[in-house]
Amino acid sequence: MKKILIAGVILGFSTASWAVPNIWSSSFAQGYFEYSITNESNDSVIIACNVGAGEGFDNGVSVYHDGQQLTGDISFLINDEAYYIPENTTTRNGANAWVSFTDAIKKTSTFEVYVNNKPAGKFTSSPKNHKKTFSDFECDPMW
Repeated sequence: MKKILIAGVILGFSTASWAVPNIWSSSFAQGYFEYSITNESNDSVIIACNVGAGEGFDNGVSVYHDGQQLTGDISFLINDEAYYIPENTTTRNGANAWVSFTDAIKKTSTFEVYVNNKPAGKFTSSPKNHKKTFSDFECDPMW
C-alpha cells in the first residue's frame, strides 16, 4: 500500500522541490490532495490525503531531504507534543493517530519532523499562508 502512495506523492514532490521555502502549497493528483512544504535546508514534507483514489489506497506522509526520501517511522513535534504517523489509517488505532496529527497540523504554523527519532527538519510557514492552505483541509482516515 505504501508503494502505491509513494507513486502518487512523487508527482507532488516534483513541484515541492521548486517551492519557495516555508510556504505550504496544495495540489490534486490521481485521487489525492497533497499538501507540501519545503524549508531553507531543502527538507520537504508531503501530506497525501486520499479523497478519491479508492479504498485500497491510504493517506500518508513522506519526508525528503535534498530530493531523497527518508524512510522509517515519522513523527512530528507540534506545540511540544509528539504526533506519530501511523503505518495505515485503516485500523482504529491508526485512524485515531491520524486524526490527532491532522487536527494538530492544521492549527500550527511551526513544527519539527523526525524520522526514526532523528531530526529531519524544522518548518515555519506564515500564519496567512497556513490559514489559506488549511482553510478547507480534509484528510479523513480510511477506517
